[in-house]
Amino acid sequence: MRKIKFRAWDKTRQCWQYFVITPTLKQLEENLITFGSPIHQHLRHSRDIEDIYFQYTGIHDKNGKEIYEGDVVQTHFDKTEQYEAYTEIGIVNITPYRTEIEDKKHGKYNKFFSHSEVIGNIYENPELLKTP
Repeated sequence: MRKIKFRAWDKTRQCWQYFVITPTLKQLEENLITFGSPIHQHLRHSRDIEDIYFQYTGIHDKNGKEIYEGDVVQTHFDKTEQYEAYTEIGIVNITPYRTEIEDKKHGKYNKFFSHSEVIGNIYENPELLKTP
């Protein structure tokens, strides 16, 4: 059975807490994952941990770093006949159908992860999302 990685923001320590769950076949068939592990129970009852979990996408950036929901990525687009080369910053999201990057210029798209680099996340680097 595939392990599913998650992380949650620890407000007190100002860092990520990582954990893994392994759903049963029945849970997958029912499209339901029950969080019952000891670490999940700790996270659920800790006042320090945000009650928001970010899942690992299963995708790595161009440097081999794991990409999680909520990561801020920088994607470089090469020059084409129609466009000059440029760089765009976006947020990674997981939908029921795909993992996508959302940025101001293109909206949502699910390509170019191999050209993207994780440069931060929405908790540690909110300033990356501000428009100049």
